[in-house]
Amino acid sequence: MNTPRIWFVDDDRTFQFVLKKHVETLDLTGHADFFDDGDRAMMGLVDIKKNGGRGPNVIFLDLRMKYLEGWRFLDTIADFGIDTKVVILTSSLLPSDRERAQQHRLVSGFLNKPVTIEGLKRILQEADVLS
Repeated sequence: MNTPRIWFVDDDRTFQFVLKKHVETLDLTGHADFFDDGDRAMMGLVDIKKNGGRGPNVIFLDLRMKYLEGWRFLDTIADFGIDTKVVILTSSLLPSDRERAQQHRLVSGFLNKPVTIEGLKRILQEADVLS
């Protein structure tokens, strides 16, 4: 298997800190990139696609961000033909968010915040990023 790439797209720096600790514990430091802006992550994916590179194996995506909210991010990367697995990260308890996520072709999972290391590990194993 190629070196796994994991992207976390979330504008909450405290939550990113927790995720970074989980990544360290799972010995995935150097395999994860963190974006606090959906626009930057989207442009990174578009550049990878244009240049024929390999994108991340999985993207963990917050739905509620300041500049580019998660739903728009998903629709935009789908329009570019990017087919990376996306796991929704959210503190939303709305059933409509979960239903909408299940209907999107790129979404492969849904994790409620706060994310536990066990939850993160399970998703990474399902995505064949972690054995």
